[in-house]
Amino acid sequence: MNACSRLGLGTVQWGMTYGIANRDGQPAFAQVADMLRIASERGVRLLDTAHVYGEAEDALGAHGAASLGFDIVTKTARVGSARITEGDVANVSAAFAASLASLKCERVYGLLVHQPGVLLAEGGQRLWDALDSFKAEGLVGSIGVSVYDPAQLESLLDRYELDLVQLPLNIYDQRFMRSGLLAQLRQRQVEVHARSVFLQGLLLLPPDELPARFSGLCPHHANLHEWFRKTALSPLEGCLHFALRQPDVDRIIVGCETAAQLTAILDACAAAPANLTALHEFEVQDRATIDPSTWLQ
Repeated sequence: MNACSRLGLGTVQWGMTYGIANRDGQPAFAQVADMLRIASERGVRLLDTAHVYGEAEDALGAHGAASLGFDIVTKTARVGSARITEGDVANVSAAFAASLASLKCERVYGLLVHQPGVLLAEGGQRLWDALDSFKAEGLVGSIGVSVYDPAQLESLLDRYELDLVQLPLNIYDQRFMRSGLLAQLRQRQVEVHARSVFLQGLLLLPPDELPARFSGLCPHHANLHEWFRKTALSPLEGCLHFALRQPDVDRIIVGCETAAQLTAILDACAAAPANLTALHEFEVQDRATIDPSTWLQ
């Protein structure tokens, strides 16, 4: 598997305006077609989407992503209750059927629970059994979770036989590496997809362009970008290869809004940077910095 084939394209930007560094907004359908073509030509075979990503599933279906040979991972609809009922499961099942219709495919590569905490709630087994039935029916190849922190994943591993886990991993957020969970997942033969490798683009921003809420990060961020400069490495190359060099990660999910951005990512992926060990020293342990789910709080 070459470096580019280890990439997967995240499609949240294709369905809505997303990302702290997003300056281009949601791409037009024609731009999505260009990005799918470029990805296919360069060996990318995986697309990551979700029922709640606005128009993303519709865009993929309209452009025949499944018929073009892409493997598609999507996610369940959100469940609003602390106790999972048969009604909740029915809603998730209906939403998954709608996802297949939008994507214009009979089967997806993977289906992930978008709110993994619900699997730990009362009745969570009901939801997992539904996913297991989708797999038994041949509607999905792998089932699993999209997680946010190591403690959550540890609890899930104690209760469920996961096929696929998506988790955050980047230069600032190294929690899953440090916890030993990546190695544990490999031992259990669980496929791992790493997302947030650019931290919604925050890692790529010049230090003087950081949003005001990250003012406390500025000195650390400036040191990282100075390291990139001294190493003759672009921030894009550094962030991308930091993730690609993790041996227990199967796919790296990256997002883009334009064909130019995608081409830059693929070109950076094909490069071969020198030793990146020093990047481990730039870990940030402040959750308010590394967890985008806290940024709007």
